[in-house]
Amino acid sequence: MLPSRPCRYPFAFLFSLLLMMGALAQPSIMLGQTSGDFGGSPAARPPQPIAKPTRNVGGLSEFATNENVVAIRVQGNRTVPESRITGEMQTRVGRPFDPKTLASDVRKLAALPYFVSVRPLTEQTAEGRIVILEVSERRTIRWVKYLGNERIKDKKLAKETGLKVGGAIDPYAVEEGRRRIEELYRSNGFGRVVVQALEGTQPTDKGVTYVIHEGERQRIWSVAFEGNEWASDGQLKSRVKSKPNPGRIWPAKLKGDQIDEDVASLTSYYRAFGFFRARVSRVVEYNDEGSWADIKFVIYEGPRYEVRQVVLSGVELFDNPQVVEGMEMRSGAPFEQSLVNRDQSQLKDLYGSRGHVFADIKAETVFLEEPGKVDLVYSVEEGDRFRVANIYVQIEGEASHTRIQTAHNRLSIRPGDICDTREIQASERRLRAASIFNTNPTQGAVPKISYKLRSNTRVAEEGTQQRTTYKPVIPDGQLTPATPPPVYQVQPTGPQRQVVFAPPTPSYAPPESYAPPGSYAQPSSYAQPSSDPYRYGATPPASVNQANYTTSGGTAPNATVPAWPPVPSAVPAVQPVQYQQPITPQQGYAPTPGYPSTTTYPPGPTFSGPSAGALPPPNFGSGVVPEPLPPSPVNTQVFPSQQFAPISPNLQPDPEVDLYVNLEETQTGRFVVGASVNSDAGLLGQIMLDEQNFDWRRFPTSMQDFYNGTAFRGGGQRFRLEATPGTQVQRYIGSWQEPYLFDTPIMLSLSGSYFDRRFDDWDEQRVGGRVGLGYQWVDRDVSGQLTYRGENVKILDVSDPTLPEYQEMLGSNTLHGLGVRLINDTRDNPFLATEGYYLSLLLEQVVGTFDYPRAEIEAKTYFLLRERADRTGRHVLALQTRLGFTGSNTPSYDRFYAGGFSTMRGFDFRGASPVRGSANAEIGGDFQWINTAEYLFPLTADDMINGVAFCDFGTVEENIEINDFRVSPGVGLRITVPAMGPAPIALDFAWPIANADTDDKQVFTFNVGFMR
Repeated sequence: MLPSRPCRYPFAFLFSLLLMMGALAQPSIMLGQTSGDFGGSPAARPPQPIAKPTRNVGGLSEFATNENVVAIRVQGNRTVPESRITGEMQTRVGRPFDPKTLASDVRKLAALPYFVSVRPLTEQTAEGRIVILEVSERRTIRWVKYLGNERIKDKKLAKETGLKVGGAIDPYAVEEGRRRIEELYRSNGFGRVVVQALEGTQPTDKGVTYVIHEGERQRIWSVAFEGNEWASDGQLKSRVKSKPNPGRIWPAKLKGDQIDEDVASLTSYYRAFGFFRARVSRVVEYNDEGSWADIKFVIYEGPRYEVRQVVLSGVELFDNPQVVEGMEMRSGAPFEQSLVNRDQSQLKDLYGSRGHVFADIKAETVFLEEPGKVDLVYSVEEGDRFRVANIYVQIEGEASHTRIQTAHNRLSIRPGDICDTREIQASERRLRAASIFNTNPTQGAVPKISYKLRSNTRVAEEGTQQRTTYKPVIPDGQLTPATPPPVYQVQPTGPQRQVVFAPPTPSYAPPESYAPPGSYAQPSSYAQPSSDPYRYGATPPASVNQANYTTSGGTAPNATVPAWPPVPSAVPAVQPVQYQQPITPQQGYAPTPGYPSTTTYPPGPTFSGPSAGALPPPNFGSGVVPEPLPPSPVNTQVFPSQQFAPISPNLQPDPEVDLYVNLEETQTGRFVVGASVNSDAGLLGQIMLDEQNFDWRRFPTSMQDFYNGTAFRGGGQRFRLEATPGTQVQRYIGSWQEPYLFDTPIMLSLSGSYFDRRFDDWDEQRVGGRVGLGYQWVDRDVSGQLTYRGENVKILDVSDPTLPEYQEMLGSNTLHGLGVRLINDTRDNPFLATEGYYLSLLLEQVVGTFDYPRAEIEAKTYFLLRERADRTGRHVLALQTRLGFTGSNTPSYDRFYAGGFSTMRGFDFRGASPVRGSANAEIGGDFQWINTAEYLFPLTADDMINGVAFCDFGTVEENIEINDFRVSPGVGLRITVPAMGPAPIALDFAWPIANADTDDKQVFTFNVGFMR
């Protein structure tokens, strides 16, 4: 720093500084007045620029003067009248001249859309002050007119062009508006429309005027195909959009662009099936008036090519013949692009399951000299195997409230694991099925897990041939530090928050004095002994006893091998780690000699997977080489106190990728007050509070938590309060379910209910509750549950008191059911599933007033038949079966019944069940077998309305036998209303074609939010 010196001329320096500040502070708008004699009369003086007043500078004053404004003149205005300008001003003729008021008027005029700039001037006369405003007008639109339009209103045309009065006149925008108007007309069937821009393209134009010649609207009368032999007219008609509507109830618009797209679609359709020389053209013929058109697509199919052979290039990890054998596109078969794409995807999944997530697989069709033959070549660049380093979870939303752990609980992949794309896809499916995240593919908002290279990887070049390899960035001559297990780093709550599964700062091994001088047994849950010199740089022992190594085959026989080689001199010494808390030795951790058995030891170093080593395996010389330690399973606990990743026998680390879980919150809560009519339960009122993303631990801290929706939300729990009074049913339920208790795979469910139902043959009241405690194997989508239900069942007003089945259950009955339930659920949606399956097994023993066993098996499977390119518009085939058995001592209120929406459509509620007596009283059955085959297809582009065609068949019998087999086919609708949640409205029509003589039929059934 330079020494400071006193200023020699302090006053001169200060005066110069003031002058500089004054020069920099000169305003852009000057309000000034002339003073003194300039050698002429005041009227002869030129106008002076107005300077912003400053106190006592040049004789000017900030305050109003005694001079009056005698005139206001406007110069430069062409389209804006002077009266319009002066009407916006507070400075008026006859009022005292005030510089501050004039400056305010200038700012107001400059803010109007009419002017680019406003410059004020004043002229001093003997009568007073003259104010002169020099304005530079902006070219603005004074009007927008549409002439000649009859079929489309001005409002819609204005929305299409975007031109408004007051906006700037831009010839390019005017021309773009003309083009948009033509496109709008053509999209509505006016193929001969002509639009001209009459005004708006010249510099002198003050407005925009379009002249529209609409012409005749053209409609499609028929569509035909010529030259097609391989594909039928019906198949091709399903591939084009230019076709008449069914029955011609409403006319189909003729669009030239759409016809061009249909030609391209037909060409792609043929070439996707091996017709590589196919060509498509079209002919459009009009009637005399030009209002109706017949479209004919002329097709030249050409030969269909066959695959001579399938070749794999670059495959080293797998056996080529076995891979080719598993492909669907075989040698000698006709070429089919969909099979090629499927095989390419399966190859990528095959490599992705081994961690080669960046494997590049390209399919190339090679045309041969032999006509009609091609070779299919798959070029494979396998790349390296990658492991998962960090997992970043980001949940978007206006007021994000979902806990990051709620999403993480549904992931079956952890840091340190091989990056398996199959587990990534399974995790995405579970996130979609959770019903707490947005899963609308049309908006691009679906749970998505992506992977990217870590920032500490680099690309290496070997020789002249460039090859991409991924290596950790490690300083030359250094070892990879052992990294502690990943921990959570929670960022503040906000519109976008994320939690990172990130390893903290690497820590090294303890100093040599910490390591036990002797050998000790290696526990199975630990990754590596802390005395490993190649991991931590500690001094190697004199010898290694092989008996201390636990192998996959048990404990190896005693053998002594030479000492490990010393650490290379290039490896720098590591620093000791500062331990925060000592831990008690774990079981199998041999204490250090000389220490008492109660001595606590610092924790041993941990690894972040196989990336924790960089040196080759040690050379044991000619001695007996111990078998490498088997990899320990990754601890999948969420907040483990210690976590040990598996160690690969190969010390060369795998490169790593980071996973990014991108989610968007959706509407998970519903509060419903209303009434409904149910075909199974009659007229119902309903008051319901339902939350699919509940969190009992998130208590509100203020009323703001209720307004922004964060109170009691975000934990992924399910909470429901429902009061349903009705004419035939009264139901009051409170339930809570935690699928991941304390962020573990253990689930807990609690519920209490009161149920009052008037059946056809008795009145039934139930008061009780249920408890379920289970475990989830997330990676297998399997859950097991121990269940208990306790109820008091009261039976009143039976229709036939003489029946023994009714006599034994009259009055109050106690029921205690202890059961085991196993569920395997891979469905993508519990309401409208499109793929996956559901399998449930329940075994229960009931004690109380009646003792009986009970068993139920339910299986559902869903086959995705086809879908649009954007994965919407899914066609799904669903198959379902339910098999039930119960003991012969089961009372009628707990037996099986069929009939109604939930069991067998086409029959009244419980109307397809065993009966007894002259009055056909329903008594239920001890055996049920009910099946459903259902085909679901979209009816609207937004998938809000779907159609179904189904067939319900099966029976309920008193014993394990089939006497009355029922069959009931039908059709229906599924309507999804976003405001009512994910549960659809179901409307079904079914007509029984096989039934018992005592069955009650019902053609129409409907329900809301019920899962079959």
